[in-house]
Amino acid sequence: MGKQAFINKNLPGTKHKSLCLIPERFAIAMTERGWILRNTIIWHKPSCMPSSIKDRFTVDFEKLFFFTKSQKYFFNQQFEPHKHGGVPGRVYPGEKREKPRNQKWNPNKNGRNKRAVWSIAPQPLPIDHFATYPEKLVEIPIKAGCPKGGVVLDPFMGSGTSALVALKNNRKFIGIELNPKYVEIAMERIRPELDQLRLFAFSDKNHFYKGSISPQSQFFGK
Repeated sequence: MGKQAFINKNLPGTKHKSLCLIPERFAIAMTERGWILRNTIIWHKPSCMPSSIKDRFTVDFEKLFFFTKSQKYFFNQQFEPHKHGGVPGRVYPGEKREKPRNQKWNPNKNGRNKRAVWSIAPQPLPIDHFATYPEKLVEIPIKAGCPKGGVVLDPFMGSGTSALVALKNNRKFIGIELNPKYVEIAMERIRPELDQLRLFAFSDKNHFYKGSISPQSQFFGK
């Protein structure tokens, strides 16, 4: 008999070793609930973790989904440098001229509209948390989707990177975290950015932490 095709117990109907496509299933479920999916963004990791697996390619990216609740929404356009410096009138190998030779091209001085593949190296941190992400990664969506003085919500606060970047960019934040250990890590990271610490309470009995940090920010943990 041939090798048995095991079924993935976590996802009935999917064979063992098959990707479960959780990000894609999540995105579909969100659109079915009325959210509008505007972008799938690829976070390319130039220095990803090495893999010992020999029967597939090493994964060096993660996905971010850009959702909105309505067709009209706040968006602060983000730019990146023009390819090849944006020299007017020059055609590079593999490129097509978008305008006739006799038509003047004036590239945007801010650069071109930011693309959906972001190459950002992971940012090592001297903390005990396995799923941190670099500040540059969260800075882009915060600048694009949250106006100055707006509120950044992170329902899975972890080590507090979203809150830290929000404060650095003059945004407010609301963070939620269930793990008291991660709450303390986040507090240590964001404390230097805070104007003042107004309220601190921690109870060993019910493991409930409540912080109202500065007039602009709130942090709730359990």
